Amino acid sequence: MENPNNETETTPTPNVACDNAIPTRPQYTLDFGCAIRALKTGKKVVRKGWNGKGMWLSLTPGRKVPAENLWSERNREYAEAQPDKQVEVLPYITMKTADDKIVPWLASQTDVLAEDWEITD
Repeated sequence: MENPNNETETTPTPNVACDNAIPTRPQYTLDFGCAIRALKTGKKVVRKGWNGKGMWLSLTPGRKVPAENLWSERNREYAEAQPDKQVEVLPYITMKTADDKIVPWLASQTDVLAEDWEITD
């Protein structure tokens, strides 16, 4: 492919296959796809490039939640209106923040393209 601006093209470095890397401690860095697969197997993952101490991601599995267990008033009202008084909460990724809070997490473009993901204890 032509490179009219003489820019250096970068090719991602190959990672160890996800199947080989996921069961281990972070001996290797992973790409985002492998990090997601690790989350789906119950592992916690972290980016090497994050500067907050103790930050990590985890997958919260989905399940049916009874209305009385929902802390959002609007969600509780919705669940109470259902025949079984429950609502299905889908799986989602959470982050443990540097200040010891748990929050829902969404990946940035940088996170998706990063190859510095690691499995943590």
